[in-house]
Amino acid sequence: MIVYELITNSAHHAFQGTEGKVLVELHSARNFVECRVSDDGKGPREVQRGRGLAIIHELAEHLDGRLEQSFGIEGSSSLLIFPS
Repeated sequence: MIVYELITNSAHHAFQGTEGKVLVELHSARNFVECRVSDDGKGPREVQRGRGLAIIHELAEHLDGRLEQSFGIEGSSSLLIFPS
C-alpha cells in the first residue's frame, strides 16, 4: 500500500502531463529493509501533506519504520526504512 501511494503521488504531482520515470528499489540492509521510490519529475516547490502522505506515514509507523523524503527540481525521492 505504501509503495502504491508513493507511485501514485509521483504520477499525480511530478510529471504534470509530461513523461517521466518512476524507479522502485528494495534492499536488505542488516536488520532493516529499505524501499526507495524516486522519480525524475519536477515536483511542487512546497509539498503539502495531504491524505496520501498521512496514510503513508501511518503505515510506516505500523511497521516500526520511518519515511524520509526529498523533493527538488530534478526529481523526488522517498525512502521507507523498517525492521526486517
